[in-house]
Amino acid sequence: MVVWICKIVFVIGCLCVAVSLLKGNGLHPALEAIRRAREKDMGGSPRPRPAPPKTWKRVVAFILVLIAALCAMAGDVDLKLQTALDRRGFSVGCIDGVWGCKSTMALDAYARSLGIKPFPCRTEDERAAVLQKLYARNFEIPPLLRTVVVDEEAMEAVAGKLPETPAEKAELSDLGYETLLEYYSELGHMSQKAMMRLNPDVEWPNPPPGAKILIPDVKEEAFLSMEERSKLKWPKAERLEIRFGGPSIPSVAAYDSRGSMIAFAPCSIAASREKLPEEGSLKVSSMASNPNYTFTPEEWSTQKGKFILPPGPNNPVGRAWIGLSLVGYGLHGTPYPEQVGRSESHGCFRLTNWSAVHFYNLVDVGTPVVIKAEK
Repeated sequence: MVVWICKIVFVIGCLCVAVSLLKGNGLHPALEAIRRAREKDMGGSPRPRPAPPKTWKRVVAFILVLIAALCAMAGDVDLKLQTALDRRGFSVGCIDGVWGCKSTMALDAYARSLGIKPFPCRTEDERAAVLQKLYARNFEIPPLLRTVVVDEEAMEAVAGKLPETPAEKAELSDLGYETLLEYYSELGHMSQKAMMRLNPDVEWPNPPPGAKILIPDVKEEAFLSMEERSKLKWPKAERLEIRFGGPSIPSVAAYDSRGSMIAFAPCSIAASREKLPEEGSLKVSSMASNPNYTFTPEEWSTQKGKFILPPGPNNPVGRAWIGLSLVGYGLHGTPYPEQVGRSESHGCFRLTNWSAVHFYNLVDVGTPVVIKAEK
């Protein structure tokens, strides 16, 4: 937030200085003629017309306006590059327009999928060059944003404020979105803070019907039937590879029959080392779309018994479950996509809901899963 405030102040400052330099102390010729005539009628001697701003002032003002424009657009390159990677199946987690570790990992993974060296991406100019390369065949880089309108479908997906206790949640038929802000952020694979920055004039968190909202132009992840899977234009995953440990954020990658990476996403792992699985080979043992969740309270909890929590994006395992051949372990979604990448789950591999659905559509029961624990 501080960075954005500083950027706004800097842009306004540049524009104010530019205006003061371009302000030619004179009037439009027509207004100047009127002023002179009025002064003559009043018996006074007309004041000489002030000279227009000097050339050097115009040049400096132009440079300041250009700097202000570039500063105002800062972050646009990162937002577009994150969106471009997401469209190719290489997720940065939540798109937020701020380049960081997860974005670099996704870009490096995409370079590996092409069989080339990692792209340089330390500066915004380098990332702008990468974006240009990704769309080298186009006449220009597409906007990579689209406008959606708040409609009845979105309104129906919002359940409102959800209860806090498992017992109360178990009585509901669906754990839907709490706000339209949450709904559209997930639709655009975006963080809620970034969604508000992208749409500062929208009445968040629940804009009225008909309101127009700008979101990243990403693929809407939907579950595919077996028939639809057989007609996929992209290859299926022959294996998944889960990496954790070392300095990098944990991640999940899918590989095709040729050994090429076809999908990538950051994930969360267990906070306790004791709950981390050992390095080795597993398999996908079960799959469930829009699963429910059996909540069993811990011994210290005041809750008693088991509770079956209904499906929905705010279900503890999100919109998809990919069970592994290690009892109690699986890949799944989460109600908190902004937290993906942190070590805080209870032993499973937590993905954003959209990444969980994407991997769900790539695998089948029996797909090998390789666990690699880096030192």
